[in-house]
Amino acid sequence: MFFKSKQPRLPYPNGRAWEIDAARGLAVILMMIYHLLYDLRMYAASWQYQNEAFVSVYLWVRNFLGNSTVHHLHYWLIIYLFFFVSGISQSFSRSSFKRGIIVALCALVVTVTFSFLEMRIVFGALHCLSLSMILYAGLNKFVPQKYAQLALGVVLTVMGLLILPYTAWMSFPAEYDNICRVLGFAPDGLLTVLGIPIGSHSDYSALLPSFGIFLIGSFVGKTLYKERKTRLPFYHPVFLPLCFCGKNALLLYLAHQPICYGIFFLVDILVF
Repeated sequence: MFFKSKQPRLPYPNGRAWEIDAARGLAVILMMIYHLLYDLRMYAASWQYQNEAFVSVYLWVRNFLGNSTVHHLHYWLIIYLFFFVSGISQSFSRSSFKRGIIVALCALVVTVTFSFLEMRIVFGALHCLSLSMILYAGLNKFVPQKYAQLALGVVLTVMGLLILPYTAWMSFPAEYDNICRVLGFAPDGLLTVLGIPIGSHSDYSALLPSFGIFLIGSFVGKTLYKERKTRLPFYHPVFLPLCFCGKNALLLYLAHQPICYGIFFLVDILVF
């Protein structure tokens, strides 16, 4: 009798595609965990000398982030999931261009905010996403055929994936350094997106293959969500936290790093 009483599955509020919100929420949560580990590594590096308990913590985080295979798989899985779901979401958007401008303004806030923390984020995930949205708006106007967009997305994705393994040692003349950075090449030397030398960078996200994956996602959205309705009309409340994070993804993305820094900063002052 006890095991027969199950919580009923309820319709998702407002008729939204809950599976899209959940997938976006998962990507945001994974990104927050990724950034949390980076922040922890930075503070634990000094805490380990004041408390032996943090030695093992620092070594674990350092080894995890120092493992190039695990590190890159984790990071790019997050980025690609984020861009793929964002591409699908364009089927629910009235204006990709306006959303792109909003995200670009948020990206500018990130750049300015982290400049005070001596971290230079000039073409991070939000910058790349905003540019992808704006480019998609133009592409959708002049090349609206979804199969043409899919073909372009596949080509750009393959190009980007072929580029990635070689970005560590590629180098280009200084006059081409800017455009190569934006397109996905990461040559040694100055990072610049707007023609201004800015030195090292953090949270770098290249347009290739990210924009290609974005276009593939938009094809999925146009194919499966052309009626702007969920493909899974019932959901279980267990997914509600993921859906909440997905619905508030931009706000969480903007807020989580300052909150993490604030918590670690307070612990650093109060405990150590």
